[in-house]
Amino acid sequence: MMHRIPPALLFLAIFAQAHTNRSIEFLSSFQYPPYEMEEGGIPRGLTIETIDAAAALMGIRPVYRKVPWTRALRMMEEGSSDAVMGANRTPEREKFLDYTGVPVSHETVSLFEARGKALCYDGNLESLKPYRLAIVRGFSISEGFDRAMRGGLLTVEENNHAEMCLEKLIGGRIDGFVNDRLVTLTTLKKRGEASAVVERLPPIQIHPGYVAFSKKRRLGELAPAWDDAMRRLIKDGSLDRLVARYVR
Repeated sequence: MMHRIPPALLFLAIFAQAHTNRSIEFLSSFQYPPYEMEEGGIPRGLTIETIDAAAALMGIRPVYRKVPWTRALRMMEEGSSDAVMGANRTPEREKFLDYTGVPVSHETVSLFEARGKALCYDGNLESLKPYRLAIVRGFSISEGFDRAMRGGLLTVEENNHAEMCLEKLIGGRIDGFVNDRLVTLTTLKKRGEASAVVERLPPIQIHPGYVAFSKKRRLGELAPAWDDAMRRLIKDGSLDRLVARYVR
């Protein structure tokens, strides 16, 4: 009896055969635990392992390169590298990035304050007008937050990484830090300062993060195969098992 091969698996098999061992360079700051980080100089993290698993199904070989996030975006715009990971979808970035359709991560962006500070935050961005806020340089928080920041409604400084923002928050040099919830809690735990900072609710934004390819590299053809590989990881439970290892 002949068994019909599902179209998605057939497409993946054909794609993998045509692109065997093709290398694709992915850029990351590796300062985004537990999604993207380094251990002993080796790339690790939930997003890294997800990319490795999807790439194996596609027959391509991911190569990771460490650069600051703002430089990574500039390189995507210039076409001097292949891909970024965990990127928010914004109209500005869509001008130079070909986004995949299935997210590689789902992130909750929250406001954090130093314990005992008690900011008057009610979920409305206008309630943050009196405060000095910080974000990681180059990060897009949400369409509304980004617009308020550009328009001067919010006072926001940008720092190179989350640890710098947390040092300023705990030291009283800023009032609030806006960042991914899991990244912030992981960083605080690593620093032994989990009790020094409080997360405020409701979250500012919940959004997906995507793998995206530089338009100038003409790699948009990879997106359908990437999406099929991700759907396969979701269907067979592989992605859930990866998430369970990092999110506890």
